Amino acid sequence: MARRLLTVIISTIALFLSVNTVNGEDTGRFSITGKVVENGTNEPLFMATVVVKELGLWSVTDDNGNFIITNIPKGKYTLEFSSLGFQTRELVVEIKKDVKTFTIKMDVSSLSLDEVVVTAKEGGEITTSSKISAQTIEHIQPSSLKDVMQLLPGSITENPNLTSVNSLSIRDIGSNTANAIGTALIVDGASLSNDANLQSISTESLVNSTSDNTASTAGGGVDARQVSTDNIESVQVIRGIPSAEYGDLTSGAVVVKTKAGVTPWEVRIKADPQLKQISGGKGFSIGEKGGIVNFDVDYAKAYQDIRTPASAYDRVNFQAGYSNNFAKKLTFNVKLRGNYSNASTISDPDLFLDEINCVSETLAPVMLQLLQYKVFGKHKIPAGWVIVTAGNPPEYNKSVKEYDIATLDRIQKIDVTADYGVWRDYAINEKIHPSIITYLDSKPTDFYIVENTPDGKEFVTARGWEDLSRLMYSFEKKNIEIDAEFISQYIQVPTVAGDFSSFYKTFKNMKEMCSPKSVLEGTFDENLKEKFKTSGVEEKLGFINLLSNTINDELSRCVEKNTDIKETVKFLKDNDVFSLPHEEAVNTLKNNAFNTVITAIKSSVEEDELSVKEVAESELRKQIENLKSAVSVSQKMLSNASKFIYDSLGDSPELKIFSTDITRNDLSAGFLIGFGCDEFSEITKTTKSDKELLSELDKIL
Repeated sequence: MARRLLTVIISTIALFLSVNTVNGEDTGRFSITGKVVENGTNEPLFMATVVVKELGLWSVTDDNGNFIITNIPKGKYTLEFSSLGFQTRELVVEIKKDVKTFTIKMDVSSLSLDEVVVTAKEGGEITTSSKISAQTIEHIQPSSLKDVMQLLPGSITENPNLTSVNSLSIRDIGSNTANAIGTALIVDGASLSNDANLQSISTESLVNSTSDNTASTAGGGVDARQVSTDNIESVQVIRGIPSAEYGDLTSGAVVVKTKAGVTPWEVRIKADPQLKQISGGKGFSIGEKGGIVNFDVDYAKAYQDIRTPASAYDRVNFQAGYSNNFAKKLTFNVKLRGNYSNASTISDPDLFLDEINCVSETLAPVMLQLLQYKVFGKHKIPAGWVIVTAGNPPEYNKSVKEYDIATLDRIQKIDVTADYGVWRDYAINEKIHPSIITYLDSKPTDFYIVENTPDGKEFVTARGWEDLSRLMYSFEKKNIEIDAEFISQYIQVPTVAGDFSSFYKTFKNMKEMCSPKSVLEGTFDENLKEKFKTSGVEEKLGFINLLSNTINDELSRCVEKNTDIKETVKFLKDNDVFSLPHEEAVNTLKNNAFNTVITAIKSSVEEDELSVKEVAESELRKQIENLKSAVSVSQKMLSNASKFIYDSLGDSPELKIFSTDITRNDLSAGFLIGFGCDEFSEITKTTKSDKELLSELDKIL
């Protein structure tokens, strides 16, 4: 997960108005009026900031790019013009009178890194460094310093993740716990690393298998999650072993410089299903000789899985700084920084007990103790866990015993009823046979039935439909007839079994007549559109489900393959497999199911002409190209199907059902977000993708 981030920049416009009605020459105070536009297009820039640096006076442009700053004494001043996404400009002006309208043109900032500087050190050492500016950082909206490192050439793009340790790595040879230093992290001249970086190991985890609230970074340097990215002015990444200025480093350094000087109010809000973050800060002058004060506050909460809220990471950062230039000869800077972070790694705080009301009388006291005190024998349920139980009503299970008052008083009872709408979402993701979904769409009352008849109990349940689906796929694969007798073994209401049997025959005939394969490939006869248009509602829905079912399978395979490739590349790099001998590389990989890569390496053992890195990268490039080809085919299938339905029925309910069936599937939705299909988006009026995953594939190696 591509994610959408919301950034809000809130600026308070300070207006300095003179109460005198006389002109500037009479008062000794003047004004500056101007306009800020984009260079090349001359489009006015809204919310651009204009600062008189020496005075701390500032203004913000309006919708038309206009600004005004008043109450400026006579003298020479530096005007700074800044706007999100544009290069900052400075202009020196001499104020002798009111400065009337003038235009400032600003250039769009580049997303690329600054020039890489290569410097030779004494002794023949070579050190390279890259500098990343604040404007570049703002465009990716990072949550951790590790996200910023992805801007470096050759880095693998990963989704932001605050729920695991964010170790910085520069030219490392793999994880090595004997190296306690790791990559150095230096913020405003102060090193956050130390030479015995074992402080984050929890002794609790060594004696107790339960989770803890710490994470070890031994051998990997400082956990980069702790550093807020919202007040960074620049980041310099130094590769290799730099000078003694930075201490005893073994694998480079990351030098962070935070913002200083007068800045407007900046508030950033970032939200997605797995991360909530808010930060704010400002820099302001406390008088001509009083200096400048800066402060920044950041709060973030991240979830590893939104279904397990107990497994989360919390971070609070605070920074305050003061700077002054005494007599323009002595510069004084001091900064106070505080950080609180907590990682909770409870995997699942729920304990589920099935058939709780079938407990024998002998075990009933033990079960009551568990429910009341969360203790089972000598074992205590961890704090924060919730016990969830389930049981059938007495009329459905003869072994069930009614809860007594003592038990009912200690639990919260919830009666659950069958809901086809809820189950349908589950059915799509679990690939329940499309004929079943289509049938129940038209007859949702047949989804769940339990009733007494003169001939005994008759019932249809969700489990029955799911079991039937699995057997139908097997029977179709082996060309075994699916008749009413077979269906009635799972759908034990004769009328429902008979109705579904008749529907399945119609569904099968529709499949043979319309040929979903020809529609998906775009090779169908044009007369098919008229046949589809004039067919019954059930036939139309059945055919649409056939199309969506096939497409969902293909889209899911693409997303799963993309995940496999990314995980393989990450494993290869994290474990330094590229530098290993052939046989050792195979042994490292064999327990991780990277079969195709293993096979390729094995085949090159005897020849030994290519290195493991060359063999693995070659195989991965083949897989990437195969995936791109599969994505292209899937996009074509999706486009052909949506165009066929639209050309036959127009903007119809059937088209909306088709669109819903595609977007309801989790993996298919992931395909649409990451790879996209423009024609499908246009026809179904859904949001277009920025094709993020395709761009990732291009640079994954």
